[in-house]
Amino acid sequence: ASNDILVDGVRDPGVSIGENFNTEQVEILRGPASSFAGRGTTGGAITVVTTQAKDLNFYEAEGTLGFSNDQKRIVIDANQVITPKVDVRLNGVFQDSDIAGRDFTTDNRRGIAGAVDVRPTENLTVNADYSYTRVFGLPDFGVPYNPLARRPVTDGDVPSNTYYGIVNRDFSEAKQAVGTLDARWQAS
Repeated sequence: ASNDILVDGVRDPGVSIGENFNTEQVEILRGPASSFAGRGTTGGAITVVTTQAKDLNFYEAEGTLGFSNDQKRIVIDANQVITPKVDVRLNGVFQDSDIAGRDFTTDNRRGIAGAVDVRPTENLTVNADYSYTRVFGLPDFGVPYNPLARRPVTDGDVPSNTYYGIVNRDFSEAKQAVGTLDARWQAS
């Protein structure tokens, strides 16, 4: 159920974009989740933990090329210690992709996420992060079904790459911006 998805421990009411370029880990809780995820959950919960700034330097880049779908995708992940009390992290994604075997359809993505960890005193830690994601393209509406033959029309009647939308009219676009601020004070 969409009500059972949490991002960094906070219920995610949107659940609109499934791009995970800044995901650190995914935790799955099976069974009755009320004791962990709160009232209204059904048979479990999924917690997505996003990337947070760490106390070490690293820089990573990953690229993907797809030939059957003309895909180009680059994901970056960089973490930098600014001072002994300040760390920052930056993630990004760029993707241009067609859909393999289908005419005109595309799946393009852009995203950037940043996080900062500040420790002004031994007892106080402040974490802030922000993520912006845009997913856009020309959607694939699938193929018509032939009820007499009991099969899709692409099984022999028309080519499988035939597009059934209108190229200059149809589109999909979703944007998501999420920011969180977390402050922790440890009493002595």
